[in-house]
Order: sequence, then structure tokens, then C-alpha cells
Amino acid sequence: MVDEDWIPQFNLALDAWDKKYIITSPDIDGILSACLLGNKYGAKLAGIYTTRYLILFDDATAADAKNALWLDHDISEDGIQCMGQHLVDHSELDTLPKRGKNSFNPNNHFRQFWKKSFLGSNMKVGKRDKYPYATIHFLMAGIGIADPEKYTKHFHLLAHADGSWATCVDYKENTRVWKDLMFDSSRRLVHILNNNYVHEQRNLDGHSKMVEELIQLGVAKRGSRSGKSSLIPQDWQNLQGKQSISYRKNSDPQEWLVKFNGVMQYVISTTNWKLQLPQFVSSMYRGLVLELSNRGEIKDGEFDQFMYDEGIFSHAITGAQTLRFTKRLSITDEINSHEQIFVPRFGRF
Repeated sequence: MVDEDWIPQFNLALDAWDKKYIITSPDIDGILSACLLGNKYGAKLAGIYTTRYLILFDDATAADAKNALWLDHDISEDGIQCMGQHLVDHSELDTLPKRGKNSFNPNNHFRQFWKKSFLGSNMKVGKRDKYPYATIHFLMAGIGIADPEKYTKHFHLLAHADGSWATCVDYKENTRVWKDLMFDSSRRLVHILNNNYVHEQRNLDGHSKMVEELIQLGVAKRGSRSGKSSLIPQDWQNLQGKQSISYRKNSDPQEWLVKFNGVMQYVISTTNWKLQLPQFVSSMYRGLVLELSNRGEIKDGEFDQFMYDEGIFSHAITGAQTLRFTKRLSITDEINSHEQIFVPRFGRF
């Protein structure tokens, strides 16, 4: 049975946002999410956050970044609103006091914890793992945006976000649990992903063509997992991953923006969700990304203090034994960073 209690909480978070600026991730889910909200509310894309780099566009200020809605991310900075779907709670004793109050995350809302996650593909009936879909899926459901027609490029793009199509094959019981928890019968995409998406030739043909086009535009070719799944049909296995426009240490900011804008324009054209393309990279900041490799290194009830002790800016529990977090990046009146990167003023588009 669908628990519709999440929608009022989602709306409270959305209503608290002033609808002016968005910061998102440089991947398909983040771009889809930004385009959806930009189109609906007329918001401007102020920047991209990769968890290592904060890249601001078109002279966006620290105030713009702090007032923005950060999509497809989970930020641990008081005053910053975020909507993401990463696992963030270490245990049931966490309150995440550094997290912005007007934020929304399905895992946090439904109290999904680290020790009750990463149960594997053979999860028992009646159990629940971490949220398995993309940010764009709960944004569309929360706002009431109808799914596109089946077999369209728009439909395939939504299925591709965060590899949700593959997750529905590998972790069928968990995707069913969350489907029943959050998505009613009107959410056709989620229901089709749980049913027969990978068993229809038309889906394979359309999804393959879309992935080829994304790669040609600059989306990274790498897969999203360390090994191939025996559950995913052979013809689909090479379609895993292919999600992000990577920014690396020696990337030229303006050249990277050309590539990013190409992918964003592709999403805009496919969805008809309009969002103004950024014209230039105006400033960049680099944080320090660290990993904690054992949940037991932090005792239950001590994670909140750990957030303060480490000065965590954002974090996500990314595996059964992995917590990834960013520090030395803080947004006050001026952005305080471990390192500000000089960006030459040229290459406007």
C-alpha cells in the first residue's frame, strides 16, 4: 500500500525553496531533475557539485549557492536545502543536525539505516533496503508530472537515470517494496521497470540508441558497477553505467562546460523541460573527499558528533562498508574552501 505521507513532507521542502537557483550533479539524474524544476519554476542553474568540485556558473555568488536547491545530493550544511536519494543515516539514533531542515530524501524520511541496507539481490520478502530509484522519479511523483509515453526517448531517458532499469532487475524485491511504498498506479514508468522493461525488444532498441547518443555527446563510457550481473540479459549488460559528464583535476573548465551543455541540451530537447544553458564557468572550489571503510568505526549514536568533528559538507553511504564524505568546503557569506581554483574568463557560449 502506498504511504502518501511522504508527499506532504516533500511539498513542505519544495515550498521552502525560493525557486531562484538550482545546483545539481553532472549526471543524467541530476540534469533531468534540474531541467524539470527549472522548467516548472523558472529557476536558473547556478552550478554543479561533483562531491569534489563545486563549479559555479555565470557569476553566481555564495548567497546564490546557499539559497539554491541542491538536487541529487545530500548536503550537511545548515541552511542549504537538498533533495537526494543517497543513504545518509548511520543508525536509528542519528538526527543529522548539520543537514538543512527543509530537505527531503526517501531514505531519511522512511528511516532507512546503514546496518539494514546492502542486503544483496537475494533479500528476503518483508525486508527493505535503501531507496533504489532516481531523484527524478520521486520529483515527478511528488509534483504530479505525468510519465511520457512508453517507447519514447523521454521514457528511456527516465529509465536510464541512476541505472534504475538495471536495479529493478538485480534487486527485484527491494524495488517492488519501494514501488508499493511511494508510487501509485499512475506512475507507469516505475511499474514497467518492475515488470518487463528489459524483456521487450523495442525497449532494448530505443535504450541502446539513446545510450550511443549520450556517449557521443561526452557521457562517460564506464559502467556503474565493479562486475557484471548474471541477472541482467546479455544484450543489456553493456548499457549499465553511462551516466555522468566527468570533471577531472586537469579538465579545462570551459571545454568541460561545452560537453556538459551538449548533454543538457539533449535532455532539454528530449523532455521539452526548458532550462537556460550556463554561459561560462565563473568560479570553482575543491573540497577534500574521504572514505570511511567500516561502519563499526563509528559507534551507533556517535555519527552526529562525527559530522561536526570532521566538518562534513556532504556525505553518502555508498556501500556495505563505505561512507564517502566531503570536508573543507563551507558556504557562508563567502565560500570557504580548501582550495579555490582560478578560472580564466574566456570561452563564453
